[in-house]
Amino acid sequence: MSTPTDPHSGTLSTGASNPRRRFLFRALAASMLPALGTRCALAAPPTGEARVVVIGAGIAGLAAAAQLEAAGVTVTVLEARQRIGGRVWTWRGVEGLSLDLGASWIHGTEGNPIAALAKAKGISTVPYDYEDFAVFAADGRPLSESEVEAYEKRFEALAARIESTARAQRREGSDRSLGAAIDAAIRNMALDERAERALRNAVSHEIEHEFASPVAALSVRHFDSAESFEGEDQLFPGGYDAVIKAIAGGASDIRLGQPVTRVVVDDEGGCEVHTAKEVLRCERVICTAPLGVLKARAIEFEPPLDAERLEAIDALSMGALDKLYMVYEEQFWGDSARFTYVGSPPGQWTEHLNGLLLTGRPVLLSFNAGPYAVELAALEDAEVVARATAVYRHMFGDKVPAAPKAFVRTNWARDPWARGSYSSFGVGTSPETLETFHEPHAESVYFAGEHTHTEHPSTVHGAYMSGQDTAKRLLTGLPRTGDRRGR
Repeated sequence: MSTPTDPHSGTLSTGASNPRRRFLFRALAASMLPALGTRCALAAPPTGEARVVVIGAGIAGLAAAAQLEAAGVTVTVLEARQRIGGRVWTWRGVEGLSLDLGASWIHGTEGNPIAALAKAKGISTVPYDYEDFAVFAADGRPLSESEVEAYEKRFEALAARIESTARAQRREGSDRSLGAAIDAAIRNMALDERAERALRNAVSHEIEHEFASPVAALSVRHFDSAESFEGEDQLFPGGYDAVIKAIAGGASDIRLGQPVTRVVVDDEGGCEVHTAKEVLRCERVICTAPLGVLKARAIEFEPPLDAERLEAIDALSMGALDKLYMVYEEQFWGDSARFTYVGSPPGQWTEHLNGLLLTGRPVLLSFNAGPYAVELAALEDAEVVARATAVYRHMFGDKVPAAPKAFVRTNWARDPWARGSYSSFGVGTSPETLETFHEPHAESVYFAGEHTHTEHPSTVHGAYMSGQDTAKRLLTGLPRTGDRRGR
């Protein structure tokens, strides 16, 4: 059995990102999304060379670095980990398996730049069928077709009530937590105990697993305010890191094991970027540190970040969605692509994916999010595996082995270089909140990452596009090498 460890920290590391992007409330999201301004076009590169430091070798940082180098700008990428990819991490601790501990899916193929890049580079992908699922009651009994239909209809009724609440909040110009809206709606639905437990279970795996945050932390007005690409969702049988490697080829200077502690902008606009190993002088900085790292104030900025930007950092939500892969000698589960468990209490071990369909090996992948993910994060490996095994036995019977052949679990929230899985809209925030990241700090420090992209936040493709967009904005104001600033 195995748990991944990043050598630089000696701690349990990285976790899961976006399990899917089905956008259950598309109509609601479309009605809430504000008009967004256009971004700057790519300017002609300056004469000579200008040096830029990119903080973070995740997909946003690598995309920015590649864009700048293609424009003739010299770039240094500083990465805290001993590997590139950030929250995209493929683990190969079991021979023959490529298990994505972070991001897994391409969310919609039509117009998605990740899908286009995978196709251009010949990276293998396979479609994923969300409609191929089975639902199990708390006692392990498979729900009948009519029971599943009733389960889904209750959730659809709840979604309609949430949409009604969001409309009322817009009329009033106010916001409240999605959790409070759900509680009020469920009280008015007059459900018996079993039906309410099932509905709250659906809330966990359809919303909290989607947005990696407890519903109590999400904005009822804007929790699903994001655009989506049409087309099927896809997975990478050989691992998502093939995409990372393809993008990293455009960045020639990547320095690992160098967490940035301080960024200083002088009176003339030049910058110093401090790590434990060196201080780099440069003319511009792109900070792609995850929202969780910014929330923790792990990087000191001088001058300090402005109040509006700090308010946005604090108000946006950064939750946890964690994965547990269990590898077995033989398959003991059914042939469905995924399994839902309506347990008691609700929201624990609700979602499981059949890894056999992707890897050809007997692998089960289980998700946990919200408060229960936080609870599991504090437990030892053996306890987490035991809890998962108990749930599997409820669902699949005594044929479940006492322990897997191997396992790997994730823990985003305790990863010092992530401090959460991905961002979402907290109470009082909206896509306009993300626009506070689009103007450079002190005219020299730019921000990129999934938490900064107004149209596609919380996604890998959003992070990728944010890196490219930020590089384009930087190029429009980059001084020529002969200018006094930054020398």
